[in-house]
Amino acid sequence: MQLYLTTFNQEHHKFDFASTTYEKLSIILPGKRITVDVRTGQVYDQPNNHHAGNVDAHLSPATFPHTLANGQEELHSSTFILQEWIRRFLETKRVRWKPKTLAAYTNILKLYLAYVGTDHWPPTSQGVIDWLDQVKQTNTETTVHTYWTHVRTFLNYLEKIGAIGSGQNPVHQIKNLELAPEKPDLPPVSFPAEDLDDLFGYLVIRANEGDIYAIRDLALIRFAYVTGCRETEISQLTLDNLNLQHREATILSETSKGRKKRQVYFDDDVLAALQAWLVIRPVVAGVNEVFVSLGGKLGYGHSMQPRALYDILQRRCKVAAISCRKFHALRHTSALDALDEGISLEKVQKQLGHASIHTTMTYTRGRDEDRARAYRKKSLSAGLPKRADERRNPDY
Repeated sequence: MQLYLTTFNQEHHKFDFASTTYEKLSIILPGKRITVDVRTGQVYDQPNNHHAGNVDAHLSPATFPHTLANGQEELHSSTFILQEWIRRFLETKRVRWKPKTLAAYTNILKLYLAYVGTDHWPPTSQGVIDWLDQVKQTNTETTVHTYWTHVRTFLNYLEKIGAIGSGQNPVHQIKNLELAPEKPDLPPVSFPAEDLDDLFGYLVIRANEGDIYAIRDLALIRFAYVTGCRETEISQLTLDNLNLQHREATILSETSKGRKKRQVYFDDDVLAALQAWLVIRPVVAGVNEVFVSLGGKLGYGHSMQPRALYDILQRRCKVAAISCRKFHALRHTSALDALDEGISLEKVQKQLGHASIHTTMTYTRGRDEDRARAYRKKSLSAGLPKRADERRNPDY
């Protein structure tokens, strides 16, 4: 029998075993293995370099010590092992991940655990496949793919720290069998130009009439559209990180999804809207955010959560009589319009804060209606004879 510990203190760790149950007991510590012959009492002390320096790797994939109220340790079988690994996985990500991301992983992994059971160890490809099949019954392809990517990240973590071997990782097995859910190839949801233009037109009229809510919302929505920033980034943007002179804002690493600091830039229309808003922005001690509340449940001049920005957009879309979309659609619209205006893919990537340019490339497909218009306007058939004559020319 083997017991894995990260630390060992002879005064605090005591084990009682019936000699008829175990013949040998191996206590594996960081850099050391202690083997006890239960029948003779002989102790063998030898180095152990397996997974040295990796705390999680010293936790046995087959058994976890559990401290009882009396200070002794009780050995569990495979029951609750998966649950414990999920807990440790989430703990390792708590520092780097944003609360929203951590909550999503927590909920999805809880659903996975509830389906396969607490005594499910080691994880199996069949267990994952059956669970995803159940998810498919009541969810969209996008949701199923999201569930798969979250569980995949967890299972790869188990392999990385040595809790399971490469051959035991269901991810490899599922991929080899070509059973992994594919990400739906859906175009980014965006605002049609006419809808967004109508929305800004409505807000400009109300702002010119002196409506302070409209002045704030015009600055907020224009800023979101032109910069492509996320709700969290905008709600936590402070006055210290807004540079009107250079028409730029600094998105700090702690507010960015990718945990990377970046600069975003905006145009004269955004500048004018921001200047108008900052003139009337309530000043409350200790509140440094650019966009603040103007009453209601939040009070006057207080910080706003990302959800408040979503609510503002929904209300404005309804009053302007345009189709309501999620706040994130402003980000998609920003990327699509920037590319349409000829801004390079690399510049759009940096503006949006994408870690990989492949993410930004999803916007190069453009909108379906734009593609349809382009193909109807440009006749490939009409241009074929001209292209053929050019190729037939000996000097081609």
